[in-house]
Amino acid sequence: MNTTLRSAIIPVFWGLCDLGSLAWYLGLRAFQGQIPFAYDYQQAALVMRSTGDVMPLIGCAVSILLYLSLAFSGALLLRKKVSGAILGYIQTPFRLLILIPPSLFFIHWPWKYFLVTPTFAFGLFLLIASEIFKVATVVIWHRRQLRSTAG
Repeated sequence: MNTTLRSAIIPVFWGLCDLGSLAWYLGLRAFQGQIPFAYDYQQAALVMRSTGDVMPLIGCAVSILLYLSLAFSGALLLRKKVSGAILGYIQTPFRLLILIPPSLFFIHWPWKYFLVTPTFAFGLFLLIASEIFKVATVVIWHRRQLRSTAG
């Protein structure tokens, strides 16, 4: 596979992963009979009322904004827009803090079938490795885009 073709696949793959992550969240909530985002807000409001602390609502609002940003980054990356890469860079710390799923949102699923009890350290390793992989490949694509528009 030549470099141009590989470079063209990178944003499409990550765009599909971002949209897949959002679809997974929406599908899971719907499968559980919950209205996505509204259920999260309702639960955060219940915690706020019982504790008197506003932080659950703030955390919920940030989480909702981050999930919505997945729709934008996914669509932008599918259209091979550099702004999708920049949005992905902004999302990375929040993925590492587990406020939104990792870029490879499905990375943890198969391991439960191979390991009796996957450790926290193993899960953390997979999270960090997937984010390094995403950022590295998007940076490569982003640089190629900048070079091709400059020259």
